[in-house]
Amino acid sequence: MCAKHGATSSYRTAAGIVGDLTGMSKLSHMRVRRETISSGKDIEDAQFTTGWFAGGRKRRGAEHLRVTIDGTVVTAVSGENVTKFEIVAGRIERDGQMDRRFACALPRRRLTGVLVRAALEQSGWVPNTLVDVAYDGARGMRSLVTSVAPCVATPMLDWFHIGMKLRAVQTPLCAHVIGVARRPAQMKRYESLWRDAREALWHGQAEEAIDTIRALIGSLQDALQAR
Repeated sequence: MCAKHGATSSYRTAAGIVGDLTGMSKLSHMRVRRETISSGKDIEDAQFTTGWFAGGRKRRGAEHLRVTIDGTVVTAVSGENVTKFEIVAGRIERDGQMDRRFACALPRRRLTGVLVRAALEQSGWVPNTLVDVAYDGARGMRSLVTSVAPCVATPMLDWFHIGMKLRAVQTPLCAHVIGVARRPAQMKRYESLWRDAREALWHGQAEEAIDTIRALIGSLQDALQAR
């Protein structure tokens, strides 16, 4: 009742109408506001859910899905009910073949979760489907998938974001402003270890890359202690 009248008149007027009808003499207009907004969200959620699940589920369940997902936050234009929007986009590969893409810009994370669930189910996800999630390590991206699919493989980063992290490490280590001939032997060793780690990661040799990175960290620690 609060939502019905709150949607067609001011909250104070609606509080007076509902109060007269129900005998609640101290009904707050803020309560009417909360009830109206809550009901509006439930209606919107139901509409989104109906639309996103309209494609239906594939008849045969998938054995393996790979989800690549990323997100960012943008400032909303004036006049919106929120100050920021979270944009989430991704794609799903089904049993080694490209299946579908999804994207949304929504003010509520629960709706984003509904979209991810719909995308997975329309790609053939069933409870025993193995799901890989490739993402940049940002908080919340992996959980959007794990909240739907319990059978998720070990976390992994995509090569683009691994490359970004490697580049951030290379800048202070290699100091290209110094000519190669004038670089100290220590600096040349750091660069050599960095290149070895990058090469190992590119070829999927994770254990070798970890050992090389540990050697690099050890060399840096030794240099720091020698100062």
